[in-house]
Amino acid sequence: MRKKLVLILFFLVLLPVLSGCWDKKELNELAILTGLAIDQAEEGYRVTAQILNPAEIAGEAQTNRVAVSTYEATGDSLFEAIRKITDSSPRKLYLAHLRIVVLGKQLAEQGIEDTLDFLSRDHEVRTDFFLLVSEEKDASSILKVLTPIDKIPTNKLYQSIESSQKNWAPTLGVKLDQLISTLISEGNNPVLTGVYIEGDTEFGGSLQNVERIPSPSLLKLQNLAAFKGDKLVGWLTESESKAYNYLTDNVTNTVAVQSCTGGNVTIEINNSATDIKVVEENGQPKVKVTLTSEAAIGEVQCENQFLDERTINELEASFAKKKEKMSLDTIETAKKWQTDIFGFGEKIYQQKPKLWQRVKENWDEEGFVNLEVDVKAEFNIKRTGTIGESFQSDGED
Repeated sequence: MRKKLVLILFFLVLLPVLSGCWDKKELNELAILTGLAIDQAEEGYRVTAQILNPAEIAGEAQTNRVAVSTYEATGDSLFEAIRKITDSSPRKLYLAHLRIVVLGKQLAEQGIEDTLDFLSRDHEVRTDFFLLVSEEKDASSILKVLTPIDKIPTNKLYQSIESSQKNWAPTLGVKLDQLISTLISEGNNPVLTGVYIEGDTEFGGSLQNVERIPSPSLLKLQNLAAFKGDKLVGWLTESESKAYNYLTDNVTNTVAVQSCTGGNVTIEINNSATDIKVVEENGQPKVKVTLTSEAAIGEVQCENQFLDERTINELEASFAKKKEKMSLDTIETAKKWQTDIFGFGEKIYQQKPKLWQRVKENWDEEGFVNLEVDVKAEFNIKRTGTIGESFQSDGED
């Protein structure tokens, strides 16, 4: 009996410290943050936060209120600016559901290292959000545009990045851990997808923006921004952005177009692989890149009989030559900026570590700029679709 009483007393003593709810956070006490825009201020940072209006998300009834709100504050540090938002927000920001971080162009040009320190250090922030660079004069305007289809603009951006990189290829979804990993690696520099406002910037924050067809103001992704270390140094074009993704083996699915008599032929590339080999010649590295693609005919506008074996072979060779040129032109663009965004230096380190020790000093400015890169593309068109020749050529001599 005495043992039972002692055991009961022991558990009673433990109960207060075993409680699992000592640091609980009620949903009605938090402002759920889905997007951050970070701009350079005169002194420190200007932060724009996009916060959910829970009643508008959960409710089925139509109201005149929007699904999100935005709040702004400035501070000497990013952490301070975020905390100062509580001056206007009725609730403390909760960062665990962050989907998008948009970096201002000026901030990106001056360097994003300090910004990444906060995002990687704060215990509430997960690493599964995408980072973008604004092509507008500031990033805050991006989060003030209401979007059709999806009530939450940051969800729209998140899904657009996922869809675009899987089905088109000139964009790339980069998350926090990927960005930091690239920054700290030897012989590699990061890229981030750009975002801009198409149409009337001022009209974008109005509810009327989602009540018209087409919307007067739209958020659009725009190619890739190239960095040297943590600083933005230039913007790739659409074809260069696609070539970058070929060279770094990031293409899942895309289309390519080639002219023919009477129009164009379009193929769908549904399988792409990149192989990079490093060889040493005269004490210097040389990179050999092989780009292999499998494709299917998606559209034919040609007047002549087209889909025989000879013309298919010619088409494969034509697409291969076009991809090789596009890739080499993109490498030359990066050399002008003196930034190895393709990770060629990292490949040398992995495959020829002793050689890398000899050439790694001033890699971006000297080694990469003088690096000989050979690109060979191979195309294999396996399918022509559900019909043979285009109906446009039926009945022609």
